[in-house]
Amino acid sequence: MLYNNMAEIKDLDQRFNTKGAGTIRIETSVDVKTGLVTKCSLAYVNLNIHSSDNGRVVGFDNSHVYPGFLTEHHGHWFGGVFENKGFVSFEETKERFQRFLQRLKYVYGKNY
Repeated sequence: MLYNNMAEIKDLDQRFNTKGAGTIRIETSVDVKTGLVTKCSLAYVNLNIHSSDNGRVVGFDNSHVYPGFLTEHHGHWFGGVFENKGFVSFEETKERFQRFLQRLKYVYGKNY
């Protein structure tokens, strides 16, 4: 009998293009047993708006711990990195990410 020893699987990998040459990327991995999101990456990339950090304008992820941060949950904003101290869940982080996107769309209009 064969057993699948994978603790997590990639659950979601979506990419959307915006009218202003931007790309929104959402990736998640979930724990096989619990179904809870274990890894997440939400990013909006647009080199026409921001050129450093590989064009990442805004994003959230938990891929690693930054020096001085207490958890791996962090965010990116125009090249800066901040600790996502208010992390509650992936769903809440996704809603926060969408609010940032709405703000950017309002500010940059058709260039978003």
